[in-house]
Amino acid sequence: MLSRPILDFLVRYFVTKVNWIEQLLYAPWLLTQYQKWWNLDRLSSVADTEFPVLFLRICCYTSQFFPSWDYNIDSIKGVALADILKSHEEVIDVLTPICVRLDSRGSLVRVLHILFGGLGSLCLHRGTIKWANGTDELEKGMLRRAICDIHIRDEYFLFTILLIYDVFNERVLLAQLAQFWRNHGSSVKESEEYTVIATEERYDKFCSAFLLELSPLSLFNQICNGTNALAAASLALLEGVRTLHGMMGDSHTRLSGVIVPTFDAAVPLLRLCADNDFPGAIGTESQSQNIRSPHPLGAVTCGLTRSKCLQAARDALDSLQNLVEVSNQAEAGARILSHVI
Repeated sequence: MLSRPILDFLVRYFVTKVNWIEQLLYAPWLLTQYQKWWNLDRLSSVADTEFPVLFLRICCYTSQFFPSWDYNIDSIKGVALADILKSHEEVIDVLTPICVRLDSRGSLVRVLHILFGGLGSLCLHRGTIKWANGTDELEKGMLRRAICDIHIRDEYFLFTILLIYDVFNERVLLAQLAQFWRNHGSSVKESEEYTVIATEERYDKFCSAFLLELSPLSLFNQICNGTNALAAASLALLEGVRTLHGMMGDSHTRLSGVIVPTFDAAVPLLRLCADNDFPGAIGTESQSQNIRSPHPLGAVTCGLTRSKCLQAARDALDSLQNLVEVSNQAEAGARILSHVI
């Protein structure tokens, strides 16, 4: 294996300049595991033996991007790129069969290094390029880098097309939803009394006339993009329940219309707070977002942060605990929320 400074350079270059293209792994995890591996006294497990295969394949893949606009020489620390690639492949060819013999199933590390091996082959096009007689290594290297550059541009073009499609698809979905509410929701008047039967009929129409017309991809995208909307809806529900309870004088009550919505709204808030990608989970409260209410006829906005959602869930727990003496339902809900928090 080559000296560590060369490997460090390639791994750092991959994290800062290359990983964004495919985004196959979480860069902080790679750097942490890479440092831990170098600190090992000896290789004591299959994972310890297979991890160098991963970072060596990453180094092989990264070496295809040199020379580049910010590194315009064909060597690293005095070692030619061709020699670096050859050294990496020799070590990989030795370690890979050993790991397979020790563990035939493998782990996520094996999946990742196979993926990077495929990417490296894609750039190198080994076995598919018929070199003309007399083609030197410099010309071969230039052609390989040209193929890599085309691959990168294709990936970027595909990403742009998918982004445009996603925006267009969202607009179409909103238009379809608005049309549904115009057809089936316009007959509902604020002065009318709420009835379960009418609500169930409207829900059945929603499922049959709207949801069944959507493609699975549209449903999946909306579910993925609905995290903030879910949080906004939960906060609005808790606010409505607090208003209702306040109109009752904040008295002890067994009314399920107060207890059940309080619990039902607090649970998704706690689930969202456990997600590191949720606003405010990492960093400062400046990451709060203004999110439009998910109700198709509403226009209420609220600043969403992890701390705000967590505080709302704690307030919901306090409300349930205040009703424990008079309601077994509230006691069960408070017990579950307390455990989750």
